[in-house]
Amino acid sequence: MKTIFITSSGKFRIIWRFILFIAVFMTISLPLQYGIRQVLEPGLTRSNIAMLIVTISMILSLYAQVKYFDKSSFKKYGLKVDKIWMKEFLFGCFIPLVQLSVFFAILYYSQHLTIVDHYVSSSSEHSFIYGFTSEIFRQLSVGIYEEILSRTFLFFIIYEMLKSFKINAKTSIIISILFNSLLFGLMHIGNDNATWYTSLNISMDILTLCLPFLLTGRLGMSIGMHFAWNFIQSAVFGFANSGNITKGALLKIEVTDNPITGGAFGPEGSAILIVLGFIAIAFIYFWKKRNQMKDWINPEFYEYGN
Repeated sequence: MKTIFITSSGKFRIIWRFILFIAVFMTISLPLQYGIRQVLEPGLTRSNIAMLIVTISMILSLYAQVKYFDKSSFKKYGLKVDKIWMKEFLFGCFIPLVQLSVFFAILYYSQHLTIVDHYVSSSSEHSFIYGFTSEIFRQLSVGIYEEILSRTFLFFIIYEMLKSFKINAKTSIIISILFNSLLFGLMHIGNDNATWYTSLNISMDILTLCLPFLLTGRLGMSIGMHFAWNFIQSAVFGFANSGNITKGALLKIEVTDNPITGGAFGPEGSAILIVLGFIAIAFIYFWKKRNQMKDWINPEFYEYGN
């Protein structure tokens, strides 16, 4: 009976690790989410606390996975935070600054974008300052919990499952990354103004977030890129973020609704996104050369799932 749940190495089998990860997350998150709904009125403060609960629940669920179910380490999941991790995080934050500055300049000078106001709030119920600073916190939270869930946990679930079917490690990694990216794009199909095209666009763009994790074995650069992309496009330049409106932005803009701008969905709906993706790849390649990394896949990945 025990072998149904546990492998010969003492770890929970892949399917049970997946179920237990979701179960631990929901056991922590759902009661707390229910509690704040009873205590706080709807608004930005309650939304911020809810975001914090999701992030903490995700980290604790991963801790349970590492400690009891997978019996591995935070290093495996790219979360051993040290000096190089922080350098990669900051470098990751720089990449979207360049990408989105290029995007903004293209739209502005081609007259597809007009600046109509500055220092704006999405609601009269909170100030620009509260909305803007909330975006820093919110987008950092999103960057952390979405990267933990998508870039690492689901990646390893799929990767180790494929390896269990005797598919070689390199092929398993490639299939896992492609499936992971497609799934992430589909997760955004329900957003405001989303289409199948925007989901496909996001799926292709997410590959640039996968590269740093595969290259370094760390999540620092991926989290930095994810956080900065969401924050800069919405709270700095005023674009929609996957169809979502920012709580506070330095600029209020109007864009023409066409495939160049991405319209109401934002840059992730733009045909220019593929060009911005190549900019990101160029920076990641620079980091690879600068740190004398020989392969695009960190050698440690080949050992996981054995």
